[in-house]
Amino acid sequence: CEVPFGFDSSRHTSVRVPSFSYSIAFARWRPQVACCVHVTLATMSARPHFSAVISQVKPRTPTVRELVLSLRELEGYAHPSEFSFLPGQWIDFQTPEMPGKIGGYSFASAPSRALTQKPPCFTIAVKRSDHAMANWIHEKAETGKETSFRVGGSFSFDWRADARRLCEEGQDRRRKLLLVAGGIGITPLMAVLDECYGSWVSPGGEEKENTKDQAPQPTLPPLCCLVYSVNCLEETAFAEELSQMAKHHREHLSVQVVVTGSSSSGQYDALHLKSVVDNARPLVIQSGK
Repeated sequence: CEVPFGFDSSRHTSVRVPSFSYSIAFARWRPQVACCVHVTLATMSARPHFSAVISQVKPRTPTVRELVLSLRELEGYAHPSEFSFLPGQWIDFQTPEMPGKIGGYSFASAPSRALTQKPPCFTIAVKRSDHAMANWIHEKAETGKETSFRVGGSFSFDWRADARRLCEEGQDRRRKLLLVAGGIGITPLMAVLDECYGSWVSPGGEEKENTKDQAPQPTLPPLCCLVYSVNCLEETAFAEELSQMAKHHREHLSVQVVVTGSSSSGQYDALHLKSVVDNARPLVIQSGK
């Protein structure tokens, strides 16, 4: 397929998957599934509490709204210079308009992008629901409104650290990665993808040569396939960003959007995933269902 990602009139959009070299059969593989467990309120006080202002509000789909949050220096809160996070983590989100209410939302942008901006800023994406905070974000969140948050989550995927570890262990440095997203579960995986490809500059398709005195440094992100399940194409969040990533990094990244609504013929099961990765033995990260 010449275009790695795109929408058309069909109900199932699929693309070429990068070549994988592992020979271990998928049927013999036991998935390495990563999941996030939300911490209790009792542990919140141990984490820095940051102040932020909503700098942008953007609809992503008919039911998903994106907020861009910009940190600010404010007495009583942690200084923005203390802010850091890893792809896959989330925030406990609060607003003074909803005292006592908390919403847990994943980072949807890369740390390398957030932390190089002044002030630091990042995105979250929230699906409309009956939850009080989600309802506030969809009905009342506006540019300029005050918010606060704490970073949480023990799961993360840092491709550079992962590549260094593989190299130290004498393994293939190119991680094979299968990301499986269901609905709004795309948000933490967008942070992973953005860190891998959104802010990565290709060094010409080859890794830089290291001298004998230098430790090998990763220069190529993982070979990755994203399988993204949605009820209908209109609910495909971050479609433009995914399209651009797949277009610019077609040798490293492929994207499949599978429509699984009741009126669609799309498939999303073990057989489908087996066909996606062929004989690879990738690390699998699943988010949503």
